[in-house]
Formats: sequence, C-alpha cells, structure tokens
Amino acid sequence: MKTLNKKILTGCLALMMCIVMAVPTFAAASESVSPRATLNGWHYYRPYTVFDSRMAVSGSIGDGAEVKLKSKVNTTSQQFIARYAADGSLRIFSRLGYQSANPTQSYTLNVYRSGNWPCTMLRAAADNRSDSEVDFHTIDSISFRIYLPGRNVYLTQNGLNQNLTWGSYAEQYIKAWVQVAA
Repeated sequence: MKTLNKKILTGCLALMMCIVMAVPTFAAASESVSPRATLNGWHYYRPYTVFDSRMAVSGSIGDGAEVKLKSKVNTTSQQFIARYAADGSLRIFSRLGYQSANPTQSYTLNVYRSGNWPCTMLRAAADNRSDSEVDFHTIDSISFRIYLPGRNVYLTQNGLNQNLTWGSYAEQYIKAWVQVAA
C-alpha cells in the first residue's frame, strides 16, 4: 500500500510541476504582440508599399462607418490606437470620438460580415469580440499583418479610396501594414 501511495504522490507532484512550468509559457503567448506594432499611442496605419496612403474613417464616426485607404492628410480620421479593452481583448480604436475615460463608448475597427466583409467602425460596447479583437503578426523588420483571430481573416488594402476588407491569408503585400507615429 505504501508503494501505491508513493506512486500516486509522485505522479501528482510531476503533474503539478508540469502545470506550474506551463502557466508562464501560455500567459506570455496570450499577451504577445508583434514588436512592429506599438500599443497605447496614436498612430497612422499605412500600407507597406504605399507611402502616401493611410487607413482612415470615411466621413463622420458612427456605427457602420466605412474604413478606407485615403491619401495622407494627418487628420484625426486617420489616427488609431491599439490597446487592450476591459475584457482583455486587443482592439484598434479610432481617435474620432475616442473617450479615454470610457473606452466602451469609443469606436473600434470591426468586420461587417456581409458581402465582401468590409472593414467598418462600431461602438465597443455594441461589438462582438470575434468581430473586433485583433492581433499583429510580424512580417519583417518594419511591417505586420492585422489579423482578426475570431474570424481567421486579415485586413486587406484594395486601392486608394476603396473600402478595406477582411480576407483570407495571403503572402501578398496588400495585407501588409506599417505603423507611423501621429
């Protein structure tokens, strides 16, 4: 009986050590963000290969506002901040109508799951985490992809004055972005 107790105790101890060693690994992975994307500061997101264009909210801010690729004009409609929301998800907020004291009333980058899956803005309190939680995937020393893990799609550039859309993975640089300080 003593041998059986020792085996059970040894097994439990080994299991506990595995769990303790694995927790920091999983915690680090869930918090990791591409070093190419800086959090908690206002930035412009521009296409990797198009230096004079930037992601912009088209028109006034509101639920369903279109996000397009526009010529660089350095306005608040082209400024965004990536930060963790209260629920722990990483979101991209627009500077238009941003409320630092109440981020849930601010607008986040979102996917409208209809047609060609255009990129839109939606008030954080009303959005679905699967439609707005993002991640940044490193491509090279300066660029990254903006990924929507809940839908397994990437933000895609479709040309100047065209709506940005969410689409499947591709190596093409139409899915590559660079962050520029505002």
